[in-house]
Amino acid sequence: MDRTGKKIFDLLDKMKETFPLVKEKTEELMKEIGLDETIDLTFEAPSKVATLPTFDKSKSRKLTPMLKARFEYASTIKSGQDIWLDPKQMAFFMADDEWNLYHTSLREHWENSAPMRFKDECLTLFGITDELPEYRVYLVWKNEGKEPELWSYMGMEVLEFKNLEKFLKWHTGIK
Repeated sequence: MDRTGKKIFDLLDKMKETFPLVKEKTEELMKEIGLDETIDLTFEAPSKVATLPTFDKSKSRKLTPMLKARFEYASTIKSGQDIWLDPKQMAFFMADDEWNLYHTSLREHWENSAPMRFKDECLTLFGITDELPEYRVYLVWKNEGKEPELWSYMGMEVLEFKNLEKFLKWHTGIK
């Protein structure tokens, strides 16, 4: 495995390692607001992937080294309601009318949103939050051959990450 792949694997291992504390704190907060639910972290079996779909059904993108490592580690990753999709799920949700409605709304109404700034061939739906279409993570393919950025939308907030490594560091609390 190359150095980039090792970094991604290490960060995903760190996510597993830190999850028990995240689970405990999150479930405590949920109880405080009257929700008696548990959250889990699951990593589904790795999958062989060569390309990822985009919102433009006629275009796909070749895997970059970081994304290759991510899919070699696991296909779908679920943390509570957050789901980092495998390529088939990406294609499904990008074609789904309900989920696409929010994509269209971002394009038409959110100044400088990823869908407003970039063509569909430059956007892939990387992650969703179950039952909350306004919570989503895009891969933004700005430059051919370079790692895509990840733009995470949470309601009316957006966080932009230079690449998957930066996104995973944020998720695991590493600076």
